[in-house]
Amino acid sequence: PGAFEVMTARLIEKLGFEAAVVGGSAVSANGFGVPDHGLVSVTELIEFSGRIAQSVDIPVMADADDCGGSPIAV
Repeated sequence: PGAFEVMTARLIEKLGFEAAVVGGSAVSANGFGVPDHGLVSVTELIEFSGRIAQSVDIPVMADADDCGGSPIAV
């Protein structure tokens, strides 16, 4: 399941899931209040995922499918 912040990751862990994923849309929506248009950099995604991973004992995967955003982000 997808975690969009620390509390969600803790709930995922408490419910018995073995891992969680953080994607660009979660970072955009929760961190910036905007839709996922590829504006979040891969660095921001990794930092956001790292904070979540530090709060739980299950693996947290960062979905960096577009490798750091659209050409607009470049």
